Amino acid sequence: MRQAAENDRVLLLSARGDRHLLTLVPGQQLHTQRGVISHDDILGQPFGATIRTHLGQQLYLLRPSIHDELMGIRRASQVIYPKELGHILLRLDLHAGSRVIEAGTGSGAMTMALANAVRPTGRVFSYDVRADMQALARQNLQRVGLEDVVELTQRDAAEGFLQIEVDAVFLDVREPEVLLSQVSAALAGGGQFGALVPTTNQIVALLEALPRFGFIDASVLEILDR
Repeated sequence: MRQAAENDRVLLLSARGDRHLLTLVPGQQLHTQRGVISHDDILGQPFGATIRTHLGQQLYLLRPSIHDELMGIRRASQVIYPKELGHILLRLDLHAGSRVIEAGTGSGAMTMALANAVRPTGRVFSYDVRADMQALARQNLQRVGLEDVVELTQRDAAEGFLQIEVDAVFLDVREPEVLLSQVSAALAGGGQFGALVPTTNQIVALLEALPRFGFIDASVLEILDR
C-alpha cells in the first residue's frame, strides 16, 4: 500500500466535498475552515486513510487526479476545461510517445493535459509570445511533475514552428486560420490538427481556409456539461 511521502502531491477531501491540493513538505501546515493539519501528520499515511485536523474534523487522504490538478492550477488567462480536454485529446489521437505542438501556452492547462497524455516517452512543444505566461505555465507543470515532458518556447507561431513531422498540432490563438501554413509545415502526413475557436465568424474563416492547405475531414463541435 503506497504511503504519502515528502514532495508528494496529495488531495485532502472533506465529507462535504471541500478539496485541498498540496505538496507535502515536512514542518509545514495546512490551515482550513475545519482546522489545522500538519504535513508531518500526513507523511507516512497510506492513501485512502482518514486524517483529522486539530479540531477533530475528518478529511480523506487521496492521490489527486489530473482533473483535480487542472481545476486547481494558478491561472492568469482563460483555460480549456476538462469537458473539452478529453474530447480534444481523443480527436488528436494522442498517446504515450506522441509528439504534439501547442500554440498559445497560456496558464498551461492544455499543456498539462497534453503532457499527461503523451508521457513518458512523448513530447509537447508549447509556444507563446508572452514570457510571463510561459513562466506561470512552467510553475504549474513543475507542481505536478510534468515539466520534463514539455519544451516551452517564447516565439510567435507566425514565425513558424521549430519541429517537423509531429503527430498533432493544437492552436489556442486569436486567428488560427492565418497559421495554417505553419501548421501544415510542422505536421506529419495524416497528422491531426485542432483549434479552439470561440466565435461563429472565426469558425467560418477557419473552415474556409482549411481546404487551401490540404486539410480534410473538418468538423465543428461545441460541448456542454450538464
